[in-house]
Amino acid sequence: MKILVHYSPGPKFDVYEGTRLRKNIKGALELNDIAWVESIFALPEIAHFISPLDDAKAHDYKEEGAKIVVSALYAEGDISCRYFETQKDGTYMLSSKAERLLEEADLILVPTEADHKILMDCGFTNKKIKVVTPGVNLARFERQSDIQNAVFRRYMRVRDNEKYFLTVGSYEDKETIEDLIYLAEKVGDARFFFLGEGQGQEGTIARLNKKSPRNVTFSDLVEDDIYCTGLVGAEAFILFSSSASDELPCLEAMAAKTQIIHIGPLKKDRLLIDEVNCLAYDNKDDAVEVLKAIAKGNHEGTTTEARKIALTHSLKLLGATLKEEYETLLTEEEK
Repeated sequence: MKILVHYSPGPKFDVYEGTRLRKNIKGALELNDIAWVESIFALPEIAHFISPLDDAKAHDYKEEGAKIVVSALYAEGDISCRYFETQKDGTYMLSSKAERLLEEADLILVPTEADHKILMDCGFTNKKIKVVTPGVNLARFERQSDIQNAVFRRYMRVRDNEKYFLTVGSYEDKETIEDLIYLAEKVGDARFFFLGEGQGQEGTIARLNKKSPRNVTFSDLVEDDIYCTGLVGAEAFILFSSSASDELPCLEAMAAKTQIIHIGPLKKDRLLIDEVNCLAYDNKDDAVEVLKAIAKGNHEGTTTEARKIALTHSLKLLGATLKEEYETLLTEEEK
């Protein structure tokens, strides 16, 4: 059984959630002795897609006889993997490319039951939809040598004794940016980093860094190794409810034993559970005191239980699930 795993956003965007998801899928297949290829000329039985930008390619591969599997809604924070578009009234709807890709799919994978319901509500009632974890490469988020763990600190010019918090998102999400600046003003003895992307972000980043408190830094997306060490070294990973997708980055924070702080209403039927694998607060004001305590090392947190949950989402287990789904798909074709 050969699986084509396709995702190629170009070098500018090949550093974010979609890329990490692609690596997880390939790594999971390797751990379960499943061959993955990158060309249709290798004659794969199954073509596995991540991005709706590849709707036309999926159509062509289906014409060539490959079964189409789509991982949908795993990386909504990544502009190259986003299935939903925000409307003027603030509501979300599937993009036309997303609809075309999902229509081509023989199997649609989603990260949570909530996402399953979303696609059903969008009219995909006649499609085979399965809930499958995005997986997490546990080894990549182990705390390693001092030199390896210092990569993010050197890149961002963070002193050895400085505490910092990490947030990822979109520069189009003005509410999250304003909330992070507010937290940085209130928790002055720690640094705050926002890593993100968005339209016209270079000018946005320059303006934000010029007007914001000195302890908050806005940055472009960073390479994988830098992000990993940044997450491992952070006192907490801050997630806001306005974020479009959170399963993949949250599993990575859990694997890194980094405290997750969620601000805003928790979404139902998703990964995060207050006081089990995260600490959730209704608004930014409620989160100030716990951030102060964490910065001073005076808070126990939920990282031990969160790490246990990350272990149940390993790449080995992801690969076993994918293997079963692939084999079922091919068996159904033979009947």
